Amino acid sequence: MLPFVVQPPSRLRSLFACGLLLVSLGVAAQTEIPVESAPTNDETTDQIDALRNRLSEIEAQNTELQERLDAARAAGDESAADLQILRDEIAAQRDQIARQLNELEKQQERLASQDERLSRLEQETVSLNARLLEIVDQLPDSTLAANMAVRLDRVESSVEELPELPAEVVSAGEFPGSFRIPGTDAMLKIGGLVKASVVFNLDALATDDRFFTAGIPISGTQEAGKGPRLTMSARHSRFNFDLRTPTGVGHVRAFIEGDFAGEGNTFRLRHAYGQFNKYLFGQTWSTLVDLIAVPEQIDFEGLNAQILRRKAQIRGIYTLGNNEISVGIEDPAPDLTGADGVSLAPDVVAGTTWAVPWNHFRTAVILRQLKGETEVNPGRNYSSFAWGVSLSGRVNLPSVSEDDNLRFALHFGKGYGRYVNDLGAVGGQDAVFDAAQDRLRTLPVYAGHASYSHWWKTESWRSTLCLGLVHVDNLDIQTDDAYRQTYRISLNLIYSPAPRMDAGLEVLHGRRVNKDRQDGRATQVQLAWYFRF
Repeated sequence: MLPFVVQPPSRLRSLFACGLLLVSLGVAAQTEIPVESAPTNDETTDQIDALRNRLSEIEAQNTELQERLDAARAAGDESAADLQILRDEIAAQRDQIARQLNELEKQQERLASQDERLSRLEQETVSLNARLLEIVDQLPDSTLAANMAVRLDRVESSVEELPELPAEVVSAGEFPGSFRIPGTDAMLKIGGLVKASVVFNLDALATDDRFFTAGIPISGTQEAGKGPRLTMSARHSRFNFDLRTPTGVGHVRAFIEGDFAGEGNTFRLRHAYGQFNKYLFGQTWSTLVDLIAVPEQIDFEGLNAQILRRKAQIRGIYTLGNNEISVGIEDPAPDLTGADGVSLAPDVVAGTTWAVPWNHFRTAVILRQLKGETEVNPGRNYSSFAWGVSLSGRVNLPSVSEDDNLRFALHFGKGYGRYVNDLGAVGGQDAVFDAAQDRLRTLPVYAGHASYSHWWKTESWRSTLCLGLVHVDNLDIQTDDAYRQTYRISLNLIYSPAPRMDAGLEVLHGRRVNKDRQDGRATQVQLAWYFRF
């Protein structure tokens, strides 16, 4: 409050009121700073400081005006009404500036938060990049770690035959060979291969376009009397689609592949599965399969002893320390002799990949509940418990050559025969119905294979020697011509004249032995050309 008030003439009071009004309007004009015009944190800070200074000035003017207004009212001066109007206008401008200041302070907080997040992302990017380089340095010599660009096509030639299994977690965004679908955030890769083959059977075989060891006819039979024959085919060509896309709760992958190896060169489904994070739904290689232990071969049938079965399934893929664990439930489809299989309880399969210094080692186990129906008792289901164990791996041999390696697998158990390559093709090798004992009896099976891959002095040439053996402990109720044992040996020479192109020659020989020890042998030669896309 001022101690006294000097009352100016009426005209001067009017001029004073107008002057204060103009000052207040000028303040309002100077304080209209749009929040959206502050593109950077520094500019926002400058605007906040300017508004704070202006707000302090207005507060001082408002205090002075309030003192004059109180004095005018105390003295009964008629200018009190004009002063009240000016005070209200200045108070309104003060409130407007306070609101703008509050908005700018909020914007500054958002910008500071964004700066902090960007800084954190930059630090994470640097850390991830360093980790990536560290991982690449730790990759074994047989991977892409050394001479990556030179060896990419050569490695592809050995793995393209087997589609990629799901990783622990799906990745989305750009991945090798993919492109973005316009208007979406999905990435798509189209792939496949054209395979042209010439197969020459020196001896009789049940199939003409592949080496089916279990289909070797027994010596002296009518089937064994068939002479040599030649087959040319492209029916093993195939194509696939691999789509990956991010979602708000994780990444999604869809993979589908087919070939023309069906009856009469018809199209057939090989793989069709979707993956969400750590979980897989659909048809692909069984959880029992270890692709890294499968050697490079030209023959479409593959080793007699390998497990390379595609199954409809639901699978979870997890990590435990340095180990990867896969657990799946799979379509059982029991394959029985003397009874029709009934699918009731799914096969349960679990596999673990172990961290070993020599490259790769995997163990897996399968538990099954076999069920079947017979014509003798059509209203009754027979069941039997079955199991199998698999040990497989790959051993690098840098002391011999930089890329040479040994691959191996050993499978044993009872009632899991349909998973083994040869036995699954023969059929009925899970269990046999024993009418005398009125029960299903599982078949004990032992299978194993080993291979040695050697890269010659030039980067374009390589060879693989494979050995495979399958043995079934026959039951007394089986017929004399029941499958007992097969062995298979093969040697190939593969040449890669250009990226995504291979040409190979493979010689194969095998023997089949029946329960009564009668046997047959066969030899086959294959030529093949691969064109990958």
